Amino acid sequence: MNNSGTAAERVQAQRAYFNFVLLTGKQKRLAVSTTAPASFASGFSYPVSASVTSGTAPYTYQWTSTVGGTFTGGNTANAVYTAPFSLVDTIANIRIRVTDACGRVNIKLICVPINASPLPIDLLSFTAVPKKDAVKAEWCTASEINNDYFSLERSEDARSFESIATIEGKGNSTIKRDYSFLDRSPLAGLSYYRLKQTDFDGQFSYSEIVPVKFNGSGFVVFPNPAYNNVTILVDQTREDKISVQLVDFSGRIVYLRTINFKAANSNKFELDVSTFARGIYRLICTSETATFVEPLVLHE
Repeated sequence: MNNSGTAAERVQAQRAYFNFVLLTGKQKRLAVSTTAPASFASGFSYPVSASVTSGTAPYTYQWTSTVGGTFTGGNTANAVYTAPFSLVDTIANIRIRVTDACGRVNIKLICVPINASPLPIDLLSFTAVPKKDAVKAEWCTASEINNDYFSLERSEDARSFESIATIEGKGNSTIKRDYSFLDRSPLAGLSYYRLKQTDFDGQFSYSEIVPVKFNGSGFVVFPNPAYNNVTILVDQTREDKISVQLVDFSGRIVYLRTINFKAANSNKFELDVSTFARGIYRLICTSETATFVEPLVLHE
């Protein structure tokens, strides 16, 4: 370095040099601007783009998203982003990294909300009720979106399920739809049913699991063992009025009630057992045509 001149002159020269370097860097830096929609709908595709107004061509582009999804069209200035499928609202942080021929880099971040996808179906109810020689599954939907078909599944242990029927869906519907299937070869004793709904694109979802105890009597009691409540289901095609008794270990009747299922327009009765002493009871359901007796365990 030339040290000639006074100290003040040397300081001024250094300032001029560094100002020139900063000015050159500012002029040569990558100026990147982006365009994107104000929001995305889950599962749908939208154009996103970046433009560079300085730096040295050619430029390379790299698109990424913190919530997944896919970019088509390659790593170019103009891409198409397909938002991931989501049942909850979220935020997509989309990053575009631009590099010029001199290795200069600029990164822009775009934060865009992703609106949750509507559920493929609005399931109002799903029931499975034992009949005299079968189990009848019924369900209804308030609306359907891209609904291809339903699979009725059955299990011995509520873990491993097998499909026993396939029922075609309505595709797209905004009115109430009713479905049913009669399982004429039910499993003896306690089994479990659930509904699998599949879209046209292969995505699927499950209903809640419904327990069924098939014994040919037309009565189902669950859960057993129980803690707070016991549900009693009856076959309304056979029974109208049912006498329900709970008998303790000594033979004393601790609960007695007659339920008119026909008047209530329901096949279900909830028995509150939260105040009874813990132990083993006999639950006796009696109608004009049948008597059903089952040990009921109330646990701590």
